[in-house]
Amino acid sequence: MTRLLDADRSFMGASGPPILSAVPRRGRGEAVITLNGEIDIASAGQIRAAVIECLRKPLPKSLVIDLTAVTFCDCSGVEALEWAHGLARTGRMTFGLDGVDPRLRRVFSLARADGLLSACRTAHTTN
Repeated sequence: MTRLLDADRSFMGASGPPILSAVPRRGRGEAVITLNGEIDIASAGQIRAAVIECLRKPLPKSLVIDLTAVTFCDCSGVEALEWAHGLARTGRMTFGLDGVDPRLRRVFSLARADGLLSACRTAHTTN
């Protein structure tokens, strides 16, 4: 049983390096979160934490999540991104996703995450 728990902890990212890096930063009116790595059930909470960090008062005018360096995204990641999109809408902010490659667009399409597909941007400028 111990081996099974150890394998489960390893699978869930409890040991070893983190599978996702989420770096939030705020500029003039824009909050940007840069993600690097895999978004899954073990790392989706990092997205939520970064979003909460970026949405401190005063609220930014826009929230951008840069997915350029994301190597994997499952339904937990899609849900976390949809959650961020919903918070941005509630706060009347613009929401954008940068660096969305065809593979991620396909994941969003299969998940019927139309809001995420419409939020895909080709580029953004940092302030």
